[in-house]
Amino acid sequence: MFYTMLTIGWLPPGSGRWNRHLVKYLRNTAAYLIRPWTACIVCVGLLLGTAAAQDAPSAATHAQPLVWIFTGLPGDVEHLMRFSETADLIHQTLQTRFGITKNDLRMLFGEGDWGGHEPCTRANFDDEIGRIVEATRSPDARPIWVFFVGHANSNDRDAFFNIGGPDPSARALGKALRKTRTTVPLVLWLTTAASGKFVKHLTGPGRVVVAACADDVEDNETEFPHVLAQAMAAPGTDANADGFVSVLELFVAVKAGLKESYENEDLIQTERPLLDGDGDGQATATPAQTDAAPAGNVRLTITPNQ
Repeated sequence: MFYTMLTIGWLPPGSGRWNRHLVKYLRNTAAYLIRPWTACIVCVGLLLGTAAAQDAPSAATHAQPLVWIFTGLPGDVEHLMRFSETADLIHQTLQTRFGITKNDLRMLFGEGDWGGHEPCTRANFDDEIGRIVEATRSPDARPIWVFFVGHANSNDRDAFFNIGGPDPSARALGKALRKTRTTVPLVLWLTTAASGKFVKHLTGPGRVVVAACADDVEDNETEFPHVLAQAMAAPGTDANADGFVSVLELFVAVKAGLKESYENEDLIQTERPLLDGDGDGQATATPAQTDAAPAGNVRLTITPNQ
């Protein structure tokens, strides 16, 4: 291409007609040579632009989230005290370490008026799920994190989160959340027993779902929520020291904490947390890059001087 262009510039004198034909020939040749390269350059530019757009997180992804904590019926006094301590630690850490304001943090707890929080009745639960859907459809929507703490049970057909009133099923909860906007990150922490059975109903585009156990393993009380609360408060959870704590970092920390907890009690570990980050419904204990990348991109910002 460079040689042809030089030839045009240094065309020797001759007959006008011969020169005109030669110039036309060389110009056509140059255009023929240039056209494929121009197309290639355009294609590469488009590919790079597309990749950059895909890799670049949306403005909403790294914004501080809106948070809901649902703590169902705790049970006897011993469990009441333990679950209240765990839920309160999550609630407090979100405010003191991550700067989540009271206006952006909603918590329902058990029955009655416990710690100033409204009870987790079916009516209140359904209302708050509706608010979650509305929040994702707001023009200035931010990421949403939802914690399910307490007890759950399952049968061959479905799983149920135990609250005051009729227990919401995994299917019903999945249907209620179906109208969330997929461009708004939604993180679901399923910390209860039978949580693995909720996964297939709750995964989807734009969501990161973490379950305390597989769908065919754990129907007993889990240690997951208590270890999660400790991990959220622990400085070491920010593994790469970048000033953020991602879903992936918390997941890794909880896995390590559970392993240590079971070993300390000399028990066989029956709960193994699972993560689905790409919305395909295939939650795993060792996330592939397709799951790990979205889970690493949704995060809480550590607030200085908190």
